[in-house]
Amino acid sequence: MHSRLVRWCGLLIVALGLGVPNVGCDWQWWINNGWGTYIVVATIGMIYGEHDKNAVTEGPERTYLGAAAHLAGAADTNWRSDVEMHNASNQGATVTVELLQHGQDNSAPQAVEFFLGPRRSLRLADVLASSFSDVDKAALRISTTGGSILVTDRTYNLLGEGNALGLPAGATFGQYIPLRDAGSAISDVDEGRLIGLTHDDRARTNLGLVNMSPFEVRVKTGLFLADGTDLGSFNTLLAPYEYRQVTRVFERATSDPVPDGYLVVRSLTGDGRFLAQASVVDAITGDPVFVPAERMVSPAGQDPPPIFIVAAAHVAGAAGTNWRTDLEVHNPNDSPVGYTVELLEISTDNSDPQTVTRTLAAGASARHEDSLIDLFGFEGAAALRIVPDGGRIVATSRTYNLLGDGNPYGLPAGASFGQFIPGVGLSAAITPDSEGRMVHLAHDPSGVQGFRTNLVLVNGTGSRAPIEVQLFAADSTPMGTVELTLKPLEYRQINNVFERVTDEVVEDGYAVVRLDRDQGAVFALASVVDNLTGDPVGMMATLVRSPVANGMADATRYLMEFLGGVGLDEAVSIEDVLRRVQGTGVDGLLTALVQTLTVGTVTRDGDVLTVDYGEGTTVGNLTIAGVNEADLSGLVIDGTGIHGRIVEIFDGFTVNGVPSEFDQYTVFVDLEAQGDDTVVGSIGFSTGSSTKSSGATLEGEIGIDTGICLYYPVSGEVTFSDPNGEVVTISFGPECDGSFGVKAEPAWDWDYRFQDPATGSAQVHLADVSNAHVTSDVANYWIPDVGGLEFFGRDNPGDTPPGIITYRFSFTNPALAARIRTDTATFHFSYSRGHNYLLASGDGVSWEVINEVTPPDNEGDPPRSGYYDGLLPGSVLGQTELWIRVELYSYGPQAPAGATNTAQHARFWESGARDTFILEVACANGDCGG
Repeated sequence: MHSRLVRWCGLLIVALGLGVPNVGCDWQWWINNGWGTYIVVATIGMIYGEHDKNAVTEGPERTYLGAAAHLAGAADTNWRSDVEMHNASNQGATVTVELLQHGQDNSAPQAVEFFLGPRRSLRLADVLASSFSDVDKAALRISTTGGSILVTDRTYNLLGEGNALGLPAGATFGQYIPLRDAGSAISDVDEGRLIGLTHDDRARTNLGLVNMSPFEVRVKTGLFLADGTDLGSFNTLLAPYEYRQVTRVFERATSDPVPDGYLVVRSLTGDGRFLAQASVVDAITGDPVFVPAERMVSPAGQDPPPIFIVAAAHVAGAAGTNWRTDLEVHNPNDSPVGYTVELLEISTDNSDPQTVTRTLAAGASARHEDSLIDLFGFEGAAALRIVPDGGRIVATSRTYNLLGDGNPYGLPAGASFGQFIPGVGLSAAITPDSEGRMVHLAHDPSGVQGFRTNLVLVNGTGSRAPIEVQLFAADSTPMGTVELTLKPLEYRQINNVFERVTDEVVEDGYAVVRLDRDQGAVFALASVVDNLTGDPVGMMATLVRSPVANGMADATRYLMEFLGGVGLDEAVSIEDVLRRVQGTGVDGLLTALVQTLTVGTVTRDGDVLTVDYGEGTTVGNLTIAGVNEADLSGLVIDGTGIHGRIVEIFDGFTVNGVPSEFDQYTVFVDLEAQGDDTVVGSIGFSTGSSTKSSGATLEGEIGIDTGICLYYPVSGEVTFSDPNGEVVTISFGPECDGSFGVKAEPAWDWDYRFQDPATGSAQVHLADVSNAHVTSDVANYWIPDVGGLEFFGRDNPGDTPPGIITYRFSFTNPALAARIRTDTATFHFSYSRGHNYLLASGDGVSWEVINEVTPPDNEGDPPRSGYYDGLLPGSVLGQTELWIRVELYSYGPQAPAGATNTAQHARFWESGARDTFILEVACANGDCGG
C-alpha cells in the first residue's frame, strides 16, 4: 500500500471504528491529526470490525477458545487440550478462564484464575482435567485484569499403549484452535461460511457452536455441496453461553458421501451472536483440522483485497514426511467471480510471479488438491497470493503429510495428517506499528521425541523487508535473535528455528517478530511438528499493538464504561451508545476524556478540551510536541440525538518532528434517534478554508442508518488530497460489516522514463558515468567496465571498484514527492557475482541508499531482479533537484579482467519491451518544469 494511503487508512479506521486499533495502518498520522476524531469514535461507539487475525485479550473484553476436550472419541481417538497463556505486556496480569460446558446454560460458569508475570508464558496441560472438574468437552472464555494476553489451544488425539495405529505411546495428532473475539461473532444481520469440509470414507466433519449471548439463540445451519447444491438445513437452539458440538454434521442432511462441501450458519434470533467452527477429522489417523467460520462481509468498492496462503508445499520433508497442500476457494456471491492465483516461490523475489486464473460459479467452491502441482506443476515450497476479480472470495488450505505404501509410520497408504492454514489479508500482517508473537512452541534436537518448530515468513509487499526474530523461553529468558531480509513477496522457511540459537531442548518457548523499517507488511506462521508422527500444528502470529494503539484502545474502553458500563464482550452498537451519551451530554463526554487521557497536560475550559504536549512528550516510539485543541461548543446532545460539530485546532503540533497536515478541521455529527429506536444520520469531515498552504484537504460524509446496519456505516465517501498531489477516496457500501473500498490516484506533475538504456532518450539526464558502459548480448543493460576479486560491502569494497551511473533532474519548483521504478539485477556465476545499490540525493552530495541487491546465495541460482518501486525518502525532497545513482559491484576470479555481467542496471529485452527506468515527481504549485 502506498505510504500516504497507509497513513490515511489509519485515520479512517479509527474515525469510523472499523476495527481494533491495529490493521496495518500508520498510527503516527492519526496522532498527528487530532483527538477530535477520537471523540467521534467514543461518541458513536463503533469500535468493533472484522478481524483477519488472532485475538488478544485486554481488560474485561472477553475472548473465546471455541473447543477443549478430555474424552474418548470416535474411531479409537483420545482427545486432550493443552492451553498456553502468554502475557505480551510489561505488567503483571490476572487471567480468568471460564468454562462453557457442552450442552448447558453457562450463565454461572466454573472459573479459575492465574497470575502471569510480564512477558511470561504458562502452559495448562490437559486443561479440562487439570483446571476444572467433571467435564469432558467445553469452550473457554478468557478475560484479564491487565496486560495483553495471548491464548492458544492445541487439541489433539493422544495415542496410548497398544493403540490401533501401532505408533509409540505419547504420539499425537492435533489441531490449533485460535482465540477469537467479538469481531468474529455471527449475528442475525450477517452469516458465517465454513468451507473445505469433507464427509466420506476419508474424513468426517463435526460442527461447533458457542453462544456469546446471555439469552437463548436459535442458529440455522445450511449444508451444501461444493457446486452449490443445497442439501438441506437444521436449527439448533443454544442456551445462554452454551457450547454445542454437532458430530458428523452432514449426516443431518444426507447419507451420501460429501467429498467437498460447505456450511452456512446464521442467527434466527434478533441480536443473537455466536461463534462457529468445524473440525475435519481424518478417518484413519484421527487427525483433526480446525476450520473457523468466515463472516460474510464484502469489501465496498470494486477491488476486494488479495488473500495470502502463507505456506504451501509439494515436497518430501524430514523424517519421511511427504507434504501436499489442498487449496479451497469459495464464491459466496450471487454471480460468477474470477480469481488469479500467484505462486510465491521459496527464497525468491516474486515481483513477477507465475499466475493461473480461474472462474467460480455463484455459491460454488473449488478444491485444488495438491495445488502446487495442480495449478503450476511446481515441486517445492511456496506461498500463494489469490487476487479476486468481480467480487469477494473466501480461501483456506490444508497442508498435510500424505502417506504412501511402506511409509515409515507403518500406516495405511492414503492416511494423512496436517494443519489448517487460513487465507488472510494484509490486516493479519506484522507492520512497523505492531509485532507478531507465536507461543506454544517447542524444540527437541533429537528429532525422535517431543516436537520441532519451523518458522514461515512471507513478505506481503513489493519492497524488501528487514526482519528481526527474537526467541525466548517461557519464563522470558532471551535465547537469541535471528535477523534476515525478505525480498519482495518472498516466502522463506526456517526449519528447526530454535537450533539457530541453542542446542538444548526447549520445552516451552515463544517467538517475537518485528519489522526493522518504517513501512512494510510481513506474515509469520509457526509450524510445531510432533517428532513421533510428523503431524504439524500451524499457528499464525498474533498481532500485538504498539503502545500508542494500546493507549487508544484503553481510553475508548474506559470511556465506554463511563458511558454506561457496557459489557465489552458484546459489540457496542450506535444505538446503544447514543442512548448512553444522551444521558451524559457534552459535559459527560468531556469529563470522561479529561479522566482518561494520560499523555500531555490535559485541561478543560468550558466545552474546549486542550492537550498540551509541551516541547516533546514521549508516547511509545513517538515524540509529540505542541498543542491540540478540540472545541465541542458547537455540539448538541439531547433527546433527539447528537447534532453539531467538533472543531479540531493545532498549534505547533508535530509528531517525530513532522507537522500536522492541517491547521484545523471540522467533524460534523448529525445522528438522530428514530421512534423505532434506530439511528439515522451522518458524520462528515471538512478542512474548509482552514487548509494549510501545503494544499492538503479532507472532505466527505458517511451515511448511517442502523435500521439497515446496526454497527457500521452504510454509504458515502471521504476524500483526502495530500500536498504531494495524491487523492485518496475511502468509500462505503451497504455490506454492514465495517469494510471499505480505497482508491488512490497519484497526481504526478512530471515523469521521465526510458526502455532501452542504449538510446539517446536514456542519456538525457545522465550527469556522470564512471567505470560503466551499456553492453548487449540478448539484451541491452549497464554493467561495470571492470570488477575485483573481493567485496565486503559499500563501506568496504575491497579491491572492487563500482560501476557508477548518475542521473540528475532539475525542476522549476521544489520536488514535494517522487516515485522511482527501476531494476538493478544481480547474478552468481563461477567467474563473478554482483552486488548493487540504488541511491537518491537532493543535492548530489549527500546520498541515501534506498535499495540494496545482494547476489544469489549459490552459484547458478536464479538472478535477483533488484526491481525497486517506491517513494523517494523525504530527506531528498523539498529542493529543485533530484539525483539518482546506481552503483554496480562485480567481483570474482575473472571480474578484474572484465567479466562483470553479474551486476546489471536497466536490462532491456527487445522481445519484451518495457520501461526499465521511471521517475514520477510532484512539485510545489503543481509545476515541475523539468
